[in-house]
Amino acid sequence: MESDLTKRKILIVEDEKDLMELYLNFFDDEFVDHEKVSVESVAQAKEFLTIVNIRLIDVIILDGSLPDGWAGDVISLLEFRGFGGGIIVVTGGLKQSLSPDFIDQIAALFKKPVALEPLFSMMHHCIKEVERRLKD
Repeated sequence: MESDLTKRKILIVEDEKDLMELYLNFFDDEFVDHEKVSVESVAQAKEFLTIVNIRLIDVIILDGSLPDGWAGDVISLLEFRGFGGGIIVVTGGLKQSLSPDFIDQIAALFKKPVALEPLFSMMHHCIKEVERRLKD
């Protein structure tokens, strides 16, 4: 069994309760090896920022538009703080157009309704990238 220090940490940030439950149920199926990966979830940008300030997160699945924040603002803050993990944005629509800088900062952008298998395949890709960077 992996220690909590060596587990890859995934944070899901989604304010739609049904979609959050769908993500978490998908994680509870056979798609994620819970011996190697831990999953945490929050519904607001404020909670999200608190967590990334106190814990190392490897991959973030981020709703593009939260009641208390827009993904672009959150990602800019993460970049300023030197976040080196993967960011996957899932959105039903963006309040603002996407700048090239925003696109460069994320691993992928998915539109809602999102197909879960491609989303989680990208999550696994991001985990592998984090592990590769840690070895270098």
